[in-house]
Amino acid sequence: MYDPPLKSHRNSQHRFGAQNIRGSLDYPFNRSLKISFIPGIAFLNIASRDSIDVPPSPSAELRLTATGPLDAERALDYFVRGGVRGDYTQIHSGGRALHYMTVNLMGGGGFIFKLKTATQWQFHPFFGVFYSNIWQNTSTSRQLLVNDTYNLFTGEVGVEIQASPTTHIIGSVAFSFETSEIIYNVGINFH
Repeated sequence: MYDPPLKSHRNSQHRFGAQNIRGSLDYPFNRSLKISFIPGIAFLNIASRDSIDVPPSPSAELRLTATGPLDAERALDYFVRGGVRGDYTQIHSGGRALHYMTVNLMGGGGFIFKLKTATQWQFHPFFGVFYSNIWQNTSTSRQLLVNDTYNLFTGEVGVEIQASPTTHIIGSVAFSFETSEIIYNVGINFH
């Protein structure tokens, strides 16, 4: 899933890279509906001339996903996903701390094409389009700097590879339709 960028305070211009580690705890209600709790932590590396310290940044997401067959003959499925995600980042610079809090309310859907092989390996390419309403709050301990909402249209394309009945490898590219940002995701699911 696409992680929206931190919009920095208008007077500060920093470029940063982030490595996210996220896990997923899934509970299937039935074969077509599941809920997922996705905690995570991000490690940010900010390129700046100033001395900047960024502790690890926590996040949590609650997601509901429904899937179903669209065309049984061609093994084409659909998915619909909705969720809410919260992120917190603290940046220490010049003797003060900035607090970035973001809440992302997201919904969207897409298609999964199931390619079966003669072996246990199966390939499931997918594509999805999502809409997010994002609330962002930036503050110091004493002053509110930014309290803003914005909308974002994103897409994700990738493939899920079933290496064994209990192991799935997922690779995807998430992108924004409005900016040039691209995020690469790699994951392993164990059942």
